[in-house]
Amino acid sequence: MFKLISARSFAVTVLSFVAISLAIMWPTWRNELMAFGYADVYRLAGQAATCYYFTYDSGDDGSYSYRDIEIQVGQGEINTPPHNTQQIVLASVDIWEGGCDSEENCYYNVYDSGEITLPAEAVTFGKRLTSASVKTTIDVYSWEDPETPIPVDIDLAWVPTGQRPDRQSQVYHRTTPWEIVRERVQETARAAFVNGTIGFQGVTYSIGPDSDSFGYLISDRAGQVYIIRAH
Repeated sequence: MFKLISARSFAVTVLSFVAISLAIMWPTWRNELMAFGYADVYRLAGQAATCYYFTYDSGDDGSYSYRDIEIQVGQGEINTPPHNTQQIVLASVDIWEGGCDSEENCYYNVYDSGEITLPAEAVTFGKRLTSASVKTTIDVYSWEDPETPIPVDIDLAWVPTGQRPDRQSQVYHRTTPWEIVRERVQETARAAFVNGTIGFQGVTYSIGPDSDSFGYLISDRAGQVYIIRAH
């Protein structure tokens, strides 16, 4: 339930990626709603962080190569009334690489981890988008060889850049003869500096304000009421 270049597009991606986002205090009408036939209410609330890192090398002979790395982590809480609460910590890694030699023989490959669960101690988030950190190893799989895991060592920390947060709110209602859906999402995205290291295939990349990298800190709150009318 938890997977980007503006703050807005990133927030939307994190919402779908880590699903760690949601919580509108839908009132306590659950019992009333059940009279329609069926009702489901859930709330989610959480935070997420992303890091983008880019490398590019070129030669005098016209050859070039590149590698783009995207790391996302999220931590949140899913609550389904009356008393069902679940803590979740998820992450994903995506890596794109390619290039061409002087003879224009080119290659392209993608590595990804999918959405994975992390232990709670691997990720920390400060309150109100003030910081985040992750230290863990995540296996990725290439399109060329989807059976062989390749470890990515991650040790990163996020701090806000000082820019004002970007806040967005969405409300969605749908009513038909057979169902009622009400949703609301409140998202806050804040640009962040990312510092630390990423290790992949024997190369350790140093991430910092002077590198080709950027990141975001995200806070999402929302919730949904879904009702199937009785007939």
